[in-house]
Amino acid sequence: MCGAEDPDYVKPSDKPQPSDKPEPSDKPQVSDKPETTDKPETSQKPDATDKPDATQKPEGPAQTGDSAHLMGYVVALAAAAALLAGAAVVAKRRNRG
Repeated sequence: MCGAEDPDYVKPSDKPQPSDKPEPSDKPQVSDKPETTDKPETSQKPDATDKPDATQKPEGPAQTGDSAHLMGYVVALAAAAALLAGAAVVAKRRNRG
């Protein structure tokens, strides 16, 4: 409903303000943070990468993501050229005769 107030909404001025001093308690305080040290952790030697040697050749052509079949376009172009040439020959014969 538009314009209705949220019953759980608490105005910022009505929120309880945290006190500057922590309240004393009988329980020992447990921190969620792990203990920190000044020493950096020792790490293991990184694994060697699989870089190809300079003398290795790629297995095939580079993959570009283009999946068009070029041969179909070449055949269509050749057919169109043959039709145009045939139309030109027929037009020339009609004009002579």
